[in-house]
Amino acid sequence: MPIRKLGFLLGSACVITILLLSLNPATFPVAYANSTTYYVNNQSGSNCNDAGAGTTQSAPWCDFTPINSHTFGPGDQILLARGASWNQQMTINGSGAAGSYATIDAYGSGAQPKIIRNGNEADRAIRMNDPSYWSVNNLEIGSAGTGILVYYDTLAHQGLQFSNIYVHDIRGIHQGNTTSGQNDRIWNSAGIEITGNVSFTSTQYALQNVTLSNIEGTHNQDSISFDWFNGLTSSDGGDGHNLVQNVTMSSLYLHDDNGPAAGCDEGMRLVNMQSVTIFNSRLNDEGACHSNSGTAGIIFGRLQNVSFVNSIMTNVPNTSSPDQTGFDYECCNDQVRIRDSYIAGNAGAGIEFLAIHGSSDHSTNSEVAGNVFSNNGNGGIERLGTDITPTGTIRDNLYSEPAGLTTTSGGANFSGFTLTNNIQATVSSALYNAGNDYSGTQGQHGWSYQYSNDGASWSNLPYDASSSTWKPTAASVPQITQFGMHPDACSQCWVGRAWTAPSNGTISIRSRVLKGDISGGNGVVARITKNGSVIWGPQTIAYNDQVGIEANLDNVAVNTNDVVRFEIANNGDNTYDTTSWDPSIGYTASGTPALNRYYNGSIPDHWITSGAVAGGYHLETTLGYLYASSRSGTVALYGCLNGSDHFVSLDAACEGKSVLRTEGWIDSASATGTTQIYRCRSGNDHFVSIDASCEGQTYEESLGYVLNAPQ
Repeated sequence: MPIRKLGFLLGSACVITILLLSLNPATFPVAYANSTTYYVNNQSGSNCNDAGAGTTQSAPWCDFTPINSHTFGPGDQILLARGASWNQQMTINGSGAAGSYATIDAYGSGAQPKIIRNGNEADRAIRMNDPSYWSVNNLEIGSAGTGILVYYDTLAHQGLQFSNIYVHDIRGIHQGNTTSGQNDRIWNSAGIEITGNVSFTSTQYALQNVTLSNIEGTHNQDSISFDWFNGLTSSDGGDGHNLVQNVTMSSLYLHDDNGPAAGCDEGMRLVNMQSVTIFNSRLNDEGACHSNSGTAGIIFGRLQNVSFVNSIMTNVPNTSSPDQTGFDYECCNDQVRIRDSYIAGNAGAGIEFLAIHGSSDHSTNSEVAGNVFSNNGNGGIERLGTDITPTGTIRDNLYSEPAGLTTTSGGANFSGFTLTNNIQATVSSALYNAGNDYSGTQGQHGWSYQYSNDGASWSNLPYDASSSTWKPTAASVPQITQFGMHPDACSQCWVGRAWTAPSNGTISIRSRVLKGDISGGNGVVARITKNGSVIWGPQTIAYNDQVGIEANLDNVAVNTNDVVRFEIANNGDNTYDTTSWDPSIGYTASGTPALNRYYNGSIPDHWITSGAVAGGYHLETTLGYLYASSRSGTVALYGCLNGSDHFVSLDAACEGKSVLRTEGWIDSASATGTTQIYRCRSGNDHFVSIDASCEGQTYEESLGYVLNAPQ
């Protein structure tokens, strides 16, 4: 396949730290000292005058001409009138200070101020040159080649905040294919673009401490891009991941990014970043037009220590492009984690791990944990390419994937990954995710939104449609949002997201609790109950914990109308208690476990088991499903070991070799909904196949019949 989105990225280094905050995300305090406030209002009756001082609402500037010739300092504010609109580039020079940010914001009442350009690829809405300590809020940006362009040609900058910004119809530059894109170091047009051209070592940085919250992007090429013209490497041979450090992103809603016909590569581009957390965010229908080099929801390149958690990635569409994946691990990444998120309906795989950029590439210490995968076209997680051996852990995921949890292409395998406790749901409709299922109706998709004044009796919260929040009519707390919760102040008060079981069965729970607001306070207390009895916790979550604590449970028996509740209380006071918690629940097939075929090419050895395997083995295929206990017409299947050769046998003594375990029971005769399996051998390596000719290897015997689907 082509090297899709990384023409220069192969020679660049990325370190990403993106932190997505929960509802009401924390922002850094902005103090104003020795500052000047400038007002801009071009509406009729504003009495505007660009020749004036612009420092009063009664005599504002009309447009951005005075701004573009000014250098701003600590505490300065540029306030744009709500209801007003401009078709002009704003150019920002100067910086604030650590305790006194400079600001672009809105004033007055009405709609957000708009900067709407002409739709040309050379148009910019705002250009910021080497900024530090700026806060940009409450704007609508549209119809430009790039919306907000943050450009650096010097190092050691700090402190950018972007909040409550709507960016749309940003397009025209694709893979640096225009003169303006090349001059401004823009690889792909983006709503918010951080880029530049700097020389740096592996111990230097261009930018630290960035926050993006409550950003909506739609009909863009990219909505958010840390670009660096497709990536930079450090001058001392590093991969460049240290260029941008300490980034927090939360409450992003990026959707329907369908850019120009030249190509929709991705909705979000993360390159040259370190220490990033993204949470409480939704990406839907990204990469929504054809691209010859491939499409993705997010592309990862030259990153280190990045977490995408408690979020949603859905419906990257079929545009007849390569990839069409939710997450593209493209090149040169270390410690990039996807945790406790809902990944579904993407035309390609939910996640792709590539190894197509030569031997200098690296893809190490990845983690895919606690997620829900459902109905992705090429399975949950796909490996492509053999230039290197990506490494990592795939664990504790719930899935319903017709193509399988893991798939491979082009001779790739998962030999560098450890796979443990990934559990298949009975059917895709038996998977529930609180964020994806969130609605304004109590009981929809099984979820209810409740509070308690004593921790025992519960009442439903009212819904505030204007903020999409469950909360009391006359108060802000307790509250529940799509991804978060905030408790009330009383010592026995709890707030809870409740799921009601629609049928009898056995469920698994996957979730991670972390703080959304880390500005202060005492932290929170979290617990899970079933019908009022605690089944996990109580667990204290520290006030500044944005890594979070896993709350996973397996083999939980439920009856119809049992209530499983995810509950939060304050830990002494309820200030700064906004908490991110996006639990998932799945009815699992514990009564009919999967019989999986794994392979370790370094031995070589196939291992066929319904249990866990050691490191170095990767999943090749699921052969079918076993009964967990004996029943009429079944025979037991035993897992055995002879030296390094794992094999299965119908003999309880494993034909005189070592007995490892009873794998389960299979039908001894053909029945509706079953498939015959055969024991085969390739040299000294035994394996099991559904092919009567043993895939061209040596046939030994028929074992019996496995179930085609879990029961």
